[in-house]
Amino acid sequence: MNFNGIIACWLLLFFASLALSTNLKDSKLVYVSTVYRHGDRAPIYIYPNSPEGVDVWPQGTGQLTQRGMRQESMLGKFFRKRYMEEFQLLSKSYVRDEVRIRSTNIDRTLMSAESQLSSLYPPRGKQVWNKDLRWQPIPVHTVPKMKDTLLIGYELKCKRYSDLRKKYAMSPEYQNFSKQHENFLQNISKLAGYRSPLTVSTMWKLYDALFCEQQHNFTLPDWATDAVMERLYHISNFGIMAMFPGKPIQKIVSGELIYRIINDMISVKVGNKTMPTKMMMYSAHDTTVLALLCALSVANGVQPPYTAAVIIELYVDSKTDYFVQVLYRNSTNPPYVLTIPGCSAQCPLDKFMSLTSDVTAPPGDFSKLCRETTVKSDKAYEDLTKDAHVTFASFEPVSAPDIQQVLPSVFDFCSKEDLSFVDEFLADLTNSNVVSSCCGKKKVFTSPLERGDFGKKKERKMIIKGIYIAWLLVSFASLAFSTNFKNDMKLLYVSTVYRHGDRSPFDIYPNSPEGVDVWPQGTGQLTQIGHQKLICDRSLPRGMRQEYILGKFFKKRYMEEFQLLNKSYVRDEVRIRSTNSDRTLMSAESQLSSLYPPNGRQVWNKNLKWQPIPIHTVPKAEDTSFLHNVSKLAGYQSSLTVDNSWKLSDALFCEQQHNLTLPEWATDAVIERLLHITYFGTVALFHGKPTQKIASGELIYRIINDMISVKAGNKTMPTKMMMYSAHKTTISALLCALSIANGVQPPYAAAVIIELYVDSKKDYFVQVLYRNSTDPPYVLAIPGCSVQCPLDKFRSLTSAVTAPPGYHTEFCKEKTKVHTGKQNVALEILKPILFVGGLALIVALFIAYLSRKG
Repeated sequence: MNFNGIIACWLLLFFASLALSTNLKDSKLVYVSTVYRHGDRAPIYIYPNSPEGVDVWPQGTGQLTQRGMRQESMLGKFFRKRYMEEFQLLSKSYVRDEVRIRSTNIDRTLMSAESQLSSLYPPRGKQVWNKDLRWQPIPVHTVPKMKDTLLIGYELKCKRYSDLRKKYAMSPEYQNFSKQHENFLQNISKLAGYRSPLTVSTMWKLYDALFCEQQHNFTLPDWATDAVMERLYHISNFGIMAMFPGKPIQKIVSGELIYRIINDMISVKVGNKTMPTKMMMYSAHDTTVLALLCALSVANGVQPPYTAAVIIELYVDSKTDYFVQVLYRNSTNPPYVLTIPGCSAQCPLDKFMSLTSDVTAPPGDFSKLCRETTVKSDKAYEDLTKDAHVTFASFEPVSAPDIQQVLPSVFDFCSKEDLSFVDEFLADLTNSNVVSSCCGKKKVFTSPLERGDFGKKKERKMIIKGIYIAWLLVSFASLAFSTNFKNDMKLLYVSTVYRHGDRSPFDIYPNSPEGVDVWPQGTGQLTQIGHQKLICDRSLPRGMRQEYILGKFFKKRYMEEFQLLNKSYVRDEVRIRSTNSDRTLMSAESQLSSLYPPNGRQVWNKNLKWQPIPIHTVPKAEDTSFLHNVSKLAGYQSSLTVDNSWKLSDALFCEQQHNLTLPEWATDAVIERLLHITYFGTVALFHGKPTQKIASGELIYRIINDMISVKAGNKTMPTKMMMYSAHKTTISALLCALSIANGVQPPYAAAVIIELYVDSKKDYFVQVLYRNSTDPPYVLAIPGCSVQCPLDKFRSLTSAVTAPPGYHTEFCKEKTKVHTGKQNVALEILKPILFVGGLALIVALFIAYLSRKG
């Protein structure tokens, strides 16, 4: 691997690209994909003899620093200048459909994405939701690390990738390089305190730590001279590039990413509506960036610096011909224009596709590529030394179970047939006409009002009344039995599940006088500042500000009153999980903006009272005459049911809260009744322990398991607070599973909070709180226990609705087997019957034939 040759070749490509460059003013930029590295971070490992140690890195190893946040902010400003001001591709205000951000599920890349977006899209005009904070939440999507074949395939288990790397490590070039630096690495390893010598492939651990210390002006050991650092840098580049030698490896590592980039450009060319429509961003690692450069045959043999970005732009000219331009922004501004070998700087899209076909792999091919039998002939490896790519591994623990199973949506169970017992309950509710009332000024929770023209069966009314009364009794009993925790007990751990803030409706009913245009970011999106007028004539703040207020509540309770959390963000103390919906991701960001405004050394931008914090997620199922009449008025072609009436009630409710024009037939009474039907349609899905176990079992298991870990003294992550940003259905399901649901739909920013305390006798107790639109929250008692419920008893009382990770999938598989089994049994029974019947028919026909002949 001749590094001088690689660099010389790269420079020639660069200058050639400048010479071949055409005037972009004659063409129109229509789409951009960019893959960029995170900002400055703490080292991944600390070498044994480090004079500084780990304590100088406040958030621990591998975490983004304040310097890194500023670097990403500068990257955002570069994108803003190029794509808003120069090319006018992006709107100057954030438009959800234009841009989408995907990150690896690592803290530093998630925080880098947030930092970059803070300067790309500072709020302006109607998007200003907090006059004291020049920032707005923008969703960053991710998947679990062990499923991320798109951005970090090199870290996943892949036998073929390992075999190819081992084969290259036996090549003459690699062996000669290793022998050349063997003595140097042995001596340096001893000086650094390693028990066994570092190799070409592991030396990056030492160089990375020294480089990070050097960048932050920390004390380096005497032996770490400039000459030593330069040599380590040279070895590090060789070792990290040896991770991606040759097309077979490049296809495994970058194939899916290149496929995605090309597929997006094709969609733009053929006029398909893509999401996003203008720009796709990938927040990743140096390894991701260099693996892509190598796959495109434009790598320069040098590790990408912090915030380095590969930018792939799609242009269309006056003849409607499409061509691709590849840019590389490392520490330069403007970025370098790179030329794919075999093409010009402005490469026709079809030719770009052809030139990259041998390193392109569609989604799902990763496993297939990893299973391919490795050919042992030298020819199979003859291109291993042609080019190499820089990769920087991130060694993070495997994340918890998929959030879509921990926090399922209301329709995310199994097939409908598996929940036949729910259908029976739904059928019983079809004729139930009890309507919930507005909240009174002094009442804590809503109680049902009966209208004379609604109900027909007293039994149903009494049952529903009983639910509300029982819940109120539980609530008041909990207040009566509550003691002063601050004096008698110590708060140790908190889990909270909260709903997103105010949002736009999911579905616009056909006859809506407003339509979809009144919702700037589209349907189902978090709203900004302002005040909504509720049915109860009570004003509450909207989406982002609602979550901002929730963050202030957490700050007051857990920093000031109970002193559980540090006043500055500490990564090990708190972890945030969200469903993979824009509104829950943005709600989590908004809530954290007030919980952890930067202070002291955490201030990275003196003009911005905000800091990025990682949010983890993974990618993502009555009244008959009344509904029939309302459906006609709303313009639906078929009548709504209890199951889908939420589409209409949700749209009307959102329009009403935002003071938009409602149709004349949408009176308060109609909306109230629709909301009631919708809520009971939702509650029906969580009726009974079997359904509750499916819906909330893994979440309850996770909450209890965290508390047990704290009790046992195990080091949990987080150590003090776990947050889940989710939906009303998630909260309703959890309240139902704990037998403390109040029969009212959880409002925006509602939160279930489960706290763990220990007393002076080392006994552990659980307290459950519910914060809807109230402050302070309500203390609730689990039936069968006191407000201060002993942990063991809490576990026992919830055992029927607790399920370990994987239960959801196994349950649905079992149900499928049962249904399949029943079908098979029926088929086996029918086989002899059909055989005998068929035989009898043949005999009868034969006798009839003989009779005619006779």
